[in-house]
Amino acid sequence: MLTISQLAASAGVTVRTVRHYHHVGLLPEPERDASGYRRYSAQAAGGSHTDQDPRR
Repeated sequence: MLTISQLAASAGVTVRTVRHYHHVGLLPEPERDASGYRRYSAQAAGGSHTDQDPRR
């Protein structure tokens, strides 16, 4: 499982960008662990829209 910062780093974007993608619906909101942290599966990370910055 990946944290939001690990997902952002692997996608080459900021954590803020990943959160924005959640807000506008580009990424589904992931499940959260007992501590309230977002946790992403490797499969979800691989299929995310964050693999390229849409501003480019």
